[in-house]
Amino acid sequence: MPSSVPIARALAVAATCLAATLFALPPAVAAEPMPAEGRNVMVVFDGSGSMWGRVDGRAKIEIARETLSSVLSEASGPMSLGMIAYGHRSKGRCDDIETMVEPGPAERTLRAIVASAKGIVPKGKTPLTDAVRQAAEALKYTENEATVVLVTDGIETCRADPCALAAELERNGIDFTAHVVGFGLSEEEGRQVACLADRTGGRYFSAGNAGQLGDALRQTIAPKADMAALTPPPAPAAAADAPRNVRFVIRDSDGRFVLNARELKVAAEPEDPSDVVTKLQLGFSREESGTATMTPGVYRLAITRKSGGGAWASAETVTVTPGPDVETIELAPAATLVVRSFVSAGEPLEPGQTVASAVAGSAGADYDVFRIDDGRLSEKPVATGYKGFEEALPPGTYMIRGNFARTITREKLVRLERGETRVMDFDFGLARLHVAASDAAGVSVTRQTSYLYDAAEGKHFVSGGGGLDRNGERKPFFLTPGLWRINAGQEGGGKKRSERIVRIEAPGRDVSVEVGEGEKPDPAALAAMADRARPNCLAFRGVHHKEGCVVEAVDPAAATVATAGPAPLAPGLEPGPEAGPGALAADAASRPVAIDPPDGETATE
Repeated sequence: MPSSVPIARALAVAATCLAATLFALPPAVAAEPMPAEGRNVMVVFDGSGSMWGRVDGRAKIEIARETLSSVLSEASGPMSLGMIAYGHRSKGRCDDIETMVEPGPAERTLRAIVASAKGIVPKGKTPLTDAVRQAAEALKYTENEATVVLVTDGIETCRADPCALAAELERNGIDFTAHVVGFGLSEEEGRQVACLADRTGGRYFSAGNAGQLGDALRQTIAPKADMAALTPPPAPAAAADAPRNVRFVIRDSDGRFVLNARELKVAAEPEDPSDVVTKLQLGFSREESGTATMTPGVYRLAITRKSGGGAWASAETVTVTPGPDVETIELAPAATLVVRSFVSAGEPLEPGQTVASAVAGSAGADYDVFRIDDGRLSEKPVATGYKGFEEALPPGTYMIRGNFARTITREKLVRLERGETRVMDFDFGLARLHVAASDAAGVSVTRQTSYLYDAAEGKHFVSGGGGLDRNGERKPFFLTPGLWRINAGQEGGGKKRSERIVRIEAPGRDVSVEVGEGEKPDPAALAAMADRARPNCLAFRGVHHKEGCVVEAVDPAAATVATAGPAPLAPGLEPGPEAGPGALAADAASRPVAIDPPDGETATE
């Protein structure tokens, strides 16, 4: 039999030539057979929009591309390698996952992976869970050893559970491992993705800069037997007066979004004239507010929040310390006030929500906010809210004035501390009052107008319709508990209009009142209303020029709140069942009486 040595040598020469020819070809992305020995690795690369965030003054996507290229150039030994990317082709899509390079022998796929990474333009969401699943399936993880290396700067944003996936891959895989490199993730964000590594025997790496990212990729994609040899020597200590790169992260309050050039103006001045600040720039990232180069020392920052959800100014003193790395200075000089509106305790209003109202057709909660300094109220509101309120404000004491349906006004005190987000439940404590006016024949009047009074005599404080609308429904008035006087009837009805004293017993109720033609109020009810120890309305103030009956008022000088409340009813003035649960029973001598609407006033539906 011929010797096998020449044949083996010929085959070796042919394989060498073939490998050289293939390596000279353009980058290949087609699937290749797995090597018989060695590791099978799939890189999952983050191409989501947040990769435009900056680290050490550079976009994270640029750092990740360069670092991946550098690490791959060091890879050696038998290995199958491929790459998947996500979030790089479109915005808002959770299926934006693409196999950029099918797994194959590393000497064939390295160049293709580097070229593909250079072409990634971050755009969209972070469907990292499905991307890791596709990477595992590309490696045939149920048949082969498989390692997935996930590089991400964000958490899952497509309602998938990475922890559940990790358990599934560990359970079904032959020898599956996932490593996770969190590039610029916070500690909390890191915990949300680290389970992919923890549950599959892998490692989680927190990388805050290019050097740490490179170390993490070397230990996962191209590990060496002696890992100590891969650790770069420590950077030389910086001179005490050497300029340092600084990044500023400025928020209204702790945990809120990062402010940038759209909302901020920032100026920096050193306390020591020999210190220098250069290249102070604000950007448009939500990862950082701006960057600067500053010599170590103490600086005074003048920060102005100019638009977009609040307005404040703050003078801050910060210290830049010596060091070779980028220093991050985080500030939250203001506070955030969020007001949640309630018609009554069981009826919240979403921001912007309105409800049907007999006054102007619809009603919502409007707010003015005044600052209190030295017991004095600011002349003008420092902030306003239409149909809700969420604003950034400087720390301090404030009065919030809320008006509902141009009818009822309440005032409340709030103290805001630096960095605080205060959520206040603003309960107007209202009931709905439906007024139905009919003619002598008991038929609903065709054009109803209604006037509301808080006293037995005097001018009305609000007017509206209350008649049937096109859908055959009546829009309500909104009132607090107490005794109220109403005047209702046909517009221009003159002597045919009627008056009634109405009792609102509790917030959250629906009260219905029916009046006929020319009715007058019960004398005992009028007397009870006149003899009240406390009026319904403490004053008449409004919001955005909308006057209302103030039932809860702030005294800025004393920083106290006074509340109006209904006096007990006189004996015998219980609601009459024939008039609905909120109307006081009329006496048997009730008879038509001439009641004219207020002079010169016209109410509208």
